[in-house]
Amino acid sequence: MDGKILTEASPVVMIEGAHYAMEIVYYNSKGERMNHEFTSAQMLPIHQHFFEVKSYTDTKTQQESTDTASLFTYTYRDTDPEQVPIGDLIDEKNSTKRSVLTDNPLGLKGYFAPKKAYAKYDIRVSLFHVLRGTKNKNNQQGEFYAFNAPGDELKARSTTDFSQKIPVQVITSISSGGEEDTARYYKEIADYYGITHERVKALIDEARDKHDSATYWM
Repeated sequence: MDGKILTEASPVVMIEGAHYAMEIVYYNSKGERMNHEFTSAQMLPIHQHFFEVKSYTDTKTQQESTDTASLFTYTYRDTDPEQVPIGDLIDEKNSTKRSVLTDNPLGLKGYFAPKKAYAKYDIRVSLFHVLRGTKNKNNQQGEFYAFNAPGDELKARSTTDFSQKIPVQVITSISSGGEEDTARYYKEIADYYGITHERVKALIDEARDKHDSATYWM
């Protein structure tokens, strides 16, 4: 998203069956990256991002629903250190130690997987800051709340350091194969953007050519 102002008229466009990475970067008043502050031994146990949806609209029927539990999944993929992609050397000159995944959900890095096509909704991204105890469920070590369901007991002992809505529209689903479903896939993308099927295919090929997974941290 890189500084782009997101609105309902210009949402994040997703496709059911694909995966989408997101990294959240915080800066201080001097413009300095400050993500490392949330990963310290003192701050990590009391901070966690949650990704909640209150309702969604079926874009085919225009019906609204509050049954949002199965709209998408989110997988926490935070690394230690946070700024070094998984598997990369932490200090190339002085150490052979490499960055690893953490088992403590924070949400500075992670990926979404839409599970319902033809849906429009806002994802509320919230950074919880726990004031009493830890972010663990009922303060039980090793037990955490799901990405989209912070418990009432956690809400009662937390404040919110950051909150932002991300508008999302899932415009189609990945093709299941065969000429008919492949044509459906390209048509639905073309219709959304108001372009031709041929242009869709060209853009997909261009994106594939430009893809670089050298620093892939999933």
